[in-house]
Amino acid sequence: MDCIIPYTHKRLLEAHRLWHQAYDNYFDPEGFRVNINATIQALRNLTFALQNEKEKIIDFDSWYPNWQSKMKTDPIMKWLNEARVKIVHQKDLETKSQANVLIHSYFNLVEYKFDVPALLPSEVIAHKAKSIIKEKIEIPEHQLKECIAVVERRWVAEDLPDWEILDALAYGFNFAKDIVLDAHKQAGSNYIECSLHDYLHPLSYDDLTGQYSCMNMNTTFRTQNIVLSDFQTRAFETNTVKMNEQIISAAKKRYSSKIFSQLSGISKHDPFKFADTLNKVALQVLKKDKYHEWIQFIKVPYKGWELRTVNPEDKSDKFLIMKELAQYVKETKATCVININEAWISRDVDAIMDGTPVSETRDKAEALCISVITSDGKSRSYMTEFQRRYFGNIKF
Repeated sequence: MDCIIPYTHKRLLEAHRLWHQAYDNYFDPEGFRVNINATIQALRNLTFALQNEKEKIIDFDSWYPNWQSKMKTDPIMKWLNEARVKIVHQKDLETKSQANVLIHSYFNLVEYKFDVPALLPSEVIAHKAKSIIKEKIEIPEHQLKECIAVVERRWVAEDLPDWEILDALAYGFNFAKDIVLDAHKQAGSNYIECSLHDYLHPLSYDDLTGQYSCMNMNTTFRTQNIVLSDFQTRAFETNTVKMNEQIISAAKKRYSSKIFSQLSGISKHDPFKFADTLNKVALQVLKKDKYHEWIQFIKVPYKGWELRTVNPEDKSDKFLIMKELAQYVKETKATCVININEAWISRDVDAIMDGTPVSETRDKAEALCISVITSDGKSRSYMTEFQRRYFGNIKF
């Protein structure tokens, strides 16, 4: 079906492409500026194109005022109109780069927001935040240097300070898309069956009739994790293990068929009974393999238990892992988490407080640790000390 309002529809496709170009240039101030300006103009020009094609739309003069009224009362659409006037007749959109810095260990310690030069490196921002926290909080240097600075960069307009610019433009785009969709309907045409297609990337039916999911950004793409010891960017991978019959069969053969059969029988019920059996299994794994990976069991509603493995290199990695786990639990509304990992333990509190790593204390020992916590606040922990003997053999 030929598009009934092709010039209007093309402005929408143009705005979508320009928005993605701005996204791709987020850390290039000049490229970002050019594409933001162009996106704003494309969105506003869409309404001009629509008025020029009004003869194609049935009862346009009684239909369009409703949309005009919505645009005039919507704060983002009002800002878009004013921003376009400024760009066309006066000057560039006045923008600034902001940085939000969260410093954390296993807990959030402090959070700051700065206005920063667009090209200021994230490690310099983290260094500034570290200096501030040392003035505000009494924390030993050996503990602070293991902490993580989460640096989130964001662009904001001077006259729209509470909105990240790409988020505001995504809102404006979806508003404009609803106008175009309704205009097709008013003209007796089907927007979904229109001959003008968006070839930038695949779009679902829900995208076309609702909100474009590609514009539902999280902060990950503009966020960096920086370790305060060397101010280097740090990332890690969490591996999700998909259990299947082949893996289960191999595990039963290597360790204990009886124990693994018990796991499958109780895993859907009491998490603490599940953990009791997991403790037995984990000890067998450690004994057999001479090591135990750090693994996490997460019970997600309507999905059951998910199994993940992580491989931290140091304490900073552990902070990142637990931060990410907390966020995942929050997003999925998980009801239980079980952590299984090897750990160094010590009773030499004075040495640890003075900065000596637990692995270097005089009474250090190794232990297999399992912790269980549920969403209703119940918890349990298991700790089994062990020794590594000749050839790595394990003795409990």
